[in-house]
Amino acid sequence: MGEADKAPEGKPQRDPRLKYGVLTVLGLLGIIFIAQNSESTTIHFLKFTFEFPLIFVLVGMVALGAGVDRALVWRGRRERS
Repeated sequence: MGEADKAPEGKPQRDPRLKYGVLTVLGLLGIIFIAQNSESTTIHFLKFTFEFPLIFVLVGMVALGAGVDRALVWRGRRERS
């Protein structure tokens, strides 16, 4: 085992397959949730009203949340350096 494979003192080394397995299951559950909510819905934003299939609204909100997360992580890394 090389230096890069060792866990920090006092912390057990975790199997990365567990992490990816949990992420895969959560991703599949998210896809099933979105697929089961495909009926049309009305969105009210400010003075505008839109009608979209709920699947597009959910996918859009997930993408928006991921974008905000990435922006905040990038900003945090930039401030630290």
